[in-house]
Amino acid sequence: MKKSYKHTIARWNKSANTNKFGVVFALCLVGSIGTANASLITNGDFEAGNNGFSTDYNLNPTLGAAQTYNIATAVPHGWAPGFGDHTTGSGNMVLYNASLDSNHSLWTQSVTLVGGTSYDFTGWVASLTQSIVPNADPIIDLRVNGASVGTFITAGIDDVWQEFNFNWVSTSSGVANISLHDLTAVSGGDDFAIDDLKLNATAVPEPGTILLFSAGLIGLISIKRNKQKIVTASTFQA
Repeated sequence: MKKSYKHTIARWNKSANTNKFGVVFALCLVGSIGTANASLITNGDFEAGNNGFSTDYNLNPTLGAAQTYNIATAVPHGWAPGFGDHTTGSGNMVLYNASLDSNHSLWTQSVTLVGGTSYDFTGWVASLTQSIVPNADPIIDLRVNGASVGTFITAGIDDVWQEFNFNWVSTSSGVANISLHDLTAVSGGDDFAIDDLKLNATAVPEPGTILLFSAGLIGLISIKRNKQKIVTASTFQA
């Protein structure tokens, strides 16, 4: 009687695994470039309601007193008939009756910044009572960790959305408090709406950095290492 035992030759091709790693690396690189301009602000269009931000103002649907705000689709008291939000014309926006203290935050949100990176903060503001109380339009001030990085003076016209834009370079990495303030701070007028807040990193990789990544990626994918683990076949006779 003859019994035979045959051991299978096992082979492991590392080049396939290396190529898979290279593809994953490429997808991560493309993904990071593709998301570089994604807004860092949560609920910047206020469609999620009164969420995702803090404020020193008091929630009041009628805006009947100074230092009050509300999230709504329309302005109360018939101040601006037919006026809608900036996003769609029928969605949410935040409405303010300004505080007499410009240090009171209209809106604050914490975001993570990267040192040495340039950032753009954009948004839209509309005066609501300029025709009632002239020269009482909001002056929007953006602060990062309490320090002003720029102001925007709205034009003297009611119910027209105006875009503001602030740019700065972050000096350090970590969580930062981004806040909006109104510098006008008067008792008469100074009622306004804000919508569509966005914060984007505008810095992009230098051409040399892109070439370096590309060269490394090509080299990585082209590596061919074949390793074989072989167990010699044998036959046992009895």
